[in-house]
Parts: sequence; C-alpha cells; structure tokens
Amino acid sequence: MDETDEFSRLAYLFLPRPRGQLRLLPVNFRWEVTRRHPIYGQFWTAARTFFDWARTSDGTVSEADLPALQVASIAARFLNEIGVTSFAPDPRLEFAQLGEGVNENGWLGGSISPITLRGIWGLLIATLPAEVFSATASQISAAMLTELEPNERRNAGLQALQQIQEMRLDQMINEPIVSINPTVSDRQIHHDLSPLLERWRAERNISVGRDRSASYRDYLRVWDLREGWAVGVYSNENEKTLGEVAAELDINPSTANMRYRSAFELITGYTYSAPTWVRFMGWEKLSTVTQEVIGKVARKRPIKLRSKREVPESALGGKRTVELMASSQEDAASQSSERVTDLLIDIDEFVKKGKLNIEIRDALEVPSESITAIDELIELFRARR
Repeated sequence: MDETDEFSRLAYLFLPRPRGQLRLLPVNFRWEVTRRHPIYGQFWTAARTFFDWARTSDGTVSEADLPALQVASIAARFLNEIGVTSFAPDPRLEFAQLGEGVNENGWLGGSISPITLRGIWGLLIATLPAEVFSATASQISAAMLTELEPNERRNAGLQALQQIQEMRLDQMINEPIVSINPTVSDRQIHHDLSPLLERWRAERNISVGRDRSASYRDYLRVWDLREGWAVGVYSNENEKTLGEVAAELDINPSTANMRYRSAFELITGYTYSAPTWVRFMGWEKLSTVTQEVIGKVARKRPIKLRSKREVPESALGGKRTVELMASSQEDAASQSSERVTDLLIDIDEFVKKGKLNIEIRDALEVPSESITAIDELIELFRARR
C-alpha cells in the first residue's frame, strides 16, 4: 500500500488552531503549548523533512524520493494548521534550547511581532484578487529578468512596480501592520498608535483581558499529569485521573478540573468537551485500528445538518509541485472531517443518556467486525465525562 494512503485511511480527528490564538500567548508558552499539541507530536519529524527540503531544494524531486516527500508535505500542512510554518524542533527540547531558530522563525514577539517575507507574500495573496496578483508578479518578474546584475534587477523590478496602473495595489491592508519611524520620540509613537489600536480593536470586537500567564504553568502541570505527557511524548501508562492529580498537587478536585480544561484550551484553542477532546487526542489515545474503524463507520453515515464551527483558512509555503501531489489526500481527509464530528457527537450524546455499549452500537449500526474498536472509543468517552 502507498505510504500516502495512511492519511486517507485514518480518521481526520483534529481541528485547525483558531487564527491568532497562538500570538495571544507569551513567546515561551507558544512553544510549550505547541510541543504538547498531539498533531505536533505525531507529525513534526516528517514535517521537518519537508521544511528542510523547501528551504534548500531547487524544486526538483527524484522518483525514489517522491513518496516520502509527498507524505512529508501532508505532515507539514497539518503542522501549518496549528501555527507551525517552517520550524519544527524536537518536542523534547526546552524553550531555552531552541537556539537561533526562535529568532528566525517568528516565535518571538508579544505585543509586537516581526513579519517575515513569507508573511508579506501571504498577505498579498490573501488580499489581492488572483488575477491582479498574477499580473503584477508577472510584470515585475519580466522586467527584472531583462537585467543581469542583482542591483539592476532590483531597480528594474521597483520601476516596473511604480509603473503598474492598478489602484488596488495602493489600498490599505486590513491588518494591524504599520511602518514605524524609529527616529521619532517614543511619546509621539505611543500618541499615534493609540487611536489605531482603538480602531483595530473596535473593528475586530477585541476586548483586552487580564493577563493570566502566571497561571499557565499550573494549568500545564495538571495537563501533563492527567494525560501522561513528559519529555516531549504522551504515555497512556503514565496517565492519572483528575482525582489522583488533585491529591498529588494538593489541590481541590474542582481546581484540578478547571486547570485541566484551561490547559486544553491553551493547547488546542478550543473549549473542552468530550467530542472535541477525542478530535485532538484520538491520535494519541486510540489504536491505529480504531482510528481506521472510526473513518469507515463515519463514511457510511450521512452528514447531519448541525451548526458548523468556523475554522480558519491557512496556506503552507513550499514548492508547488509537491503541494499539488498532496492535494488529493488532503481533500479526502477534509471531506471526512464532518462525518467524524457527527459520529463523535452522537456517541457523546448516547453516553450522556447512560446508554449501554450494545445500545450505542445498535443505534450507530456498527458492523460486527468493528465492535471492539467502537467499544474502545465509547469507553474513552465514558472516561472523559
């Protein structure tokens, strides 16, 4: 079986990180929540292969390397969905051990963050109509290629940009990005930025909340004990109940539960619920066989008309050739996501009502060969209620 079939055989269990959620955290906690994200733990090794190739390759791929690179491309797309675009360190590393990659890849920044060249390209692609972007890029490239010297090429490109008569190139980007003159006094910069901040927050309905970062380590400590996470990996053998966690940390069970749910939201960007937990942690907690069965059972069910949670779009920088090769597998995974969601919600509702496993299986019309796997999933829901 082709390696890439792995992605379409397994259930598509996770949700992309909400846009901007990672940037709300202090820089060190961006790494702490990222390395605990189950998708990062599953795919960082393969994704790093693609990131390294994208930085160093001229775009050509040998036939022998093609299957592995195709898998690496899909893994990189998964990491891109949780906010990782070009830098995939070993999750066993502490933040202080990340080295120069922190400065180079946008981990730094709190209230003010640098924007990369890739980020600028991404803004242009997202903002301009496709035909305007394509025509502009083509005209600039054609002008630059008429020159041989690097400086002359640069000048030719800038001149071509100024000569393009397209008014949409002069519109403001609807993002909180400005150019700051460092020769102006701090007082003047603060004075000029204040009304812009007020406007941006009003337009995006943003309220500035209290900084709770002092509690984040407490949240993650409860998470690690509950989920069995240590030194960059999850271990089912090291899991503890919330009651055991509360006793070990000498806190009330209700406090342990609150911290655990807060940690879940930090790591995933979503409010805790049993179905949402399975969407993320199923990669770690469920056997491969059960993940396959979830996908098979879900595909046989019609999509229900439920209210849909809005999820962000994202794009991965890299070589277009491999990107196109990966698209069919990614599309198949995305299409199965809604059916998986519906299946998980139904199981959760049956568990809430106190239904027995056999009653749930009958309601779901689970075939006999899938009973063991679906029972594993049901018991996971019972343990997470």
